[in-house]
Amino acid sequence: MNDSSHSSNGSLDGADRANRGRRLAGEFFVIVVGVLVALWIDAGWSWVQDRQDERVLLEDLRSDFEANYRELGAIAESHRVTLEVGNRFLTGGLEALNPDSLDEAGGILARLETFNPRLGALESAISSGRIDLIRDDRLRAELAAWPGYLSDAAEEIEWVFPSVLEFARPIALAFVRSESALPTLQRIAADPEALELLALKTAMLYEVEGDTQALLERTEAILRLLGEAG
Repeated sequence: MNDSSHSSNGSLDGADRANRGRRLAGEFFVIVVGVLVALWIDAGWSWVQDRQDERVLLEDLRSDFEANYRELGAIAESHRVTLEVGNRFLTGGLEALNPDSLDEAGGILARLETFNPRLGALESAISSGRIDLIRDDRLRAELAAWPGYLSDAAEEIEWVFPSVLEFARPIALAFVRSESALPTLQRIAADPEALELLALKTAMLYEVEGDTQALLERTEAILRLLGEAG
């Protein structure tokens, strides 16, 4: 009788332990699944936030680089015209210029267009590390290389600027005094030193033009990649 009772109690204890083990295993499974789901939701939310931030960054970059592209295009055209007029004046003298637009020609010979880029979005993205939000490796590489092209173009401008200032001074004074450019251009045409300055400016402007064109091409490539990424 006692043996039977002990056997029955042992079976019940074993069943209780088994049920308890199953409950604990079930609870553990629920906890693990809950943690994994929470991590998955958190990762998914972070991904959504990153994609939203990426879209905002791409839009800001696109706005800046569209403005930069327009300005660079205008500067490249200005350089082309300046070189054309400068070469005509150096090779053919005053007679090679249009007599009806000598004042305009004087202004063209004296000018040097400089580039003031919009860098807010790019500098902020690089300094904050947000540039890593951009998933396109080619676009990130182009953006990282662009400041180098900008530096090359700015360096050429710095080199040519002193000769431009010296050559442009008499032309600028004539404009300030509302005088015709003709007498000033005549004096320049007869002054070997002034012509040497113009020749130096023209030669260096070819370097500026090349670097400006390279920067324009890189800007165009960035805009194309921004369009694909957006």
